Amino acid sequence: MKAKFTLPVSFTLLLIWIICSSFSHPFHVSVSLLDADFQNKRIKCTHKIFVDDLEKGLALAFNKSIKLTKKTITSEDTQKHLESYLQSNFKIRFKDEMLPQWVGCEIENDLIWVYVAYEAKEKWVETLEVKNNLLFNTYSDQLNIVHFEYSGEKYTQHFNQKVKDFAPLKTHD
Repeated sequence: MKAKFTLPVSFTLLLIWIICSSFSHPFHVSVSLLDADFQNKRIKCTHKIFVDDLEKGLALAFNKSIKLTKKTITSEDTQKHLESYLQSNFKIRFKDEMLPQWVGCEIENDLIWVYVAYEAKEKWVETLEVKNNLLFNTYSDQLNIVHFEYSGEKYTQHFNQKVKDFAPLKTHD
């Protein structure tokens, strides 16, 4: 009688494992959107990152577990770690490096949206350079995409393990 239940139980466990593993995303990507607001002398930046990926990146960077939930992202300690991690791994440069100003963050499903702003003293679009090393310490296949739209032109730069240093945003054809 026990033999009859072995196959269905094994099959059920296999099915549960397949279903559960299908919920984890098989790719590692972040998207950052830059929006120039020269009337207010600011550039707004929105980062969209998978929560579980960022939790792993923060754990490696700070050698401690940091759980990102709707409740914990409002804590001063969590925001301090997020701010520090982003400032170390995402940089914008025009002549000199620009320092980010923390705006906030929110969680929606399995994504965290992080908002920062930079002071834009002049129109510097043509020589804008970006460096995006988010989660490179976590995943060897990490891809970071930066989009920027200004005056009808779209600019994009992809960062991966081969493209890590400051790079100009490239115009789409």
